[in-house]
Amino acid sequence: MASSGGTDQRTPGQPMTMMQHMIDKGAEMMQSLKPIKQFSQHVCTFALYSHDMSRQVETHHFVHRLNEDFCQCAVYDTDDRGGRLIGVEYIISDRLFEALPPDEQKLWHSHAFEIKSGLWMNPRVPEAVVKTELDSLAKTYGKFWCTWQVDRGDLLPVGEPALMMSPQVEPPGLVKPALVQQRDQKYNISSERLSDLRVHIAGATFINPNADYWKKHGKAMASSDGTPGPMPSKEDGTTPGKEMTVGQHMLDKGALMLQSFKPINKFNYHLCTFALYSHDLSRQIQTHHFMSRLNQDFCQCAVYDSDAPSARLIGVEYIISDKTFQTLPPDEQKLWHSHGYEIKSGLLINPRLPEVMEKQELQILAKTYGKFWCTWQVDRGKNDIGSKPILTIWIIIASLIMGINEGDKLPLGAPALMVSPQSESTVSMEMVKKRDDKYEISSENLIASRSDFSTPDTLVSYADYWKQSGKGFAIDIHTTQMKTTAPFP
Repeated sequence: MASSGGTDQRTPGQPMTMMQHMIDKGAEMMQSLKPIKQFSQHVCTFALYSHDMSRQVETHHFVHRLNEDFCQCAVYDTDDRGGRLIGVEYIISDRLFEALPPDEQKLWHSHAFEIKSGLWMNPRVPEAVVKTELDSLAKTYGKFWCTWQVDRGDLLPVGEPALMMSPQVEPPGLVKPALVQQRDQKYNISSERLSDLRVHIAGATFINPNADYWKKHGKAMASSDGTPGPMPSKEDGTTPGKEMTVGQHMLDKGALMLQSFKPINKFNYHLCTFALYSHDLSRQIQTHHFMSRLNQDFCQCAVYDSDAPSARLIGVEYIISDKTFQTLPPDEQKLWHSHGYEIKSGLLINPRLPEVMEKQELQILAKTYGKFWCTWQVDRGKNDIGSKPILTIWIIIASLIMGINEGDKLPLGAPALMVSPQSESTVSMEMVKKRDDKYEISSENLIASRSDFSTPDTLVSYADYWKQSGKGFAIDIHTTQMKTTAPFP
């Protein structure tokens, strides 16, 4: 079921078996989890739904700084080991933000008030240690897609992603006092005291009016998959931005020693496979899923474009058992894909893990369904700039800052629904060979060893919906009336 009126908010599913625990521990020792190990800061703050700011949630951001101008965050509902992965936030400097096209800027929010007010805090890290980092972050902008709306009672991640906003000084952007008090008591801190200590923080000298779009227009941006314009990038294909400073490296090391990373430490399984865009199956990408199993029937994955330390966090996938899938309503099932063919064909692999060791886990996964939201389309926009006869002013600015290169070097636009490979939508052999060569395996040889794997007894017609309907799903972004009544006096 999607939600429950009871008090038990645990994700539905049977407890993990002893064998699953053993496989996870073995995989953790044998596999490379480099992207996951780059998370070095824990931030606790609050977020508001763009379309209804009376809905507010406490969030736990685990931060990986790729460079001085760019951070990527896996966002959870708690910092406990059972924390649910509820979305992804990207944080960019004001320098990068000013180079974005205006329509893209409307999806981002500022951080100045959130930090200066003491709402943004680093649990268990002394304020003096994070002072320099907060000075820098107060000038940044964020883009947060919530993929699991736990506040409305969703025991499973149903529906489409929601755009989130940061707290602001005026209604309806004010955070409920009860929420703040509850958080402060948990960590034995005072947001008001933090605010007093942060009076020195200047914040941005200018906050672009396209950010925090609702403040000026009284309307929210609700979830297009139309291709946005070109974006700032670097000629070497990496995420744009200056190298991290020595101070930032030192802060990360200190935070690692002082803070709790329980949800992140649950990622102990690396899967490499391929994904296709639901609305355009000709667009295919190699993906790296770092998986955390909450119970026998539910896994959550942070998805990257590679397994390198500098890998980009490109989305979230949720994996559920056949039993749990059957409880979803038909319209929700249409957003999910099956894993049977993907696994039996040898396309999904566990890098560096012996086949005999992973066999039992793969047999279980072959009967599951997945829902994958891609929040960063790193394959998109190739050669867009060269085809445009006229460069708008913001493209010129981006070019002057750091050059233009093909592909989305920043996370632009709305999330895209992804689907799994199927026999009717084969993955490019060139892509498969390149992956196989890297890990010194043969997908074709894996087919024989997996021939005895079984898939769900009955593949529900609503999964892999494109196979029956010939249609995919795409998200549109549009302005919408927002709930403007403040949630408290």
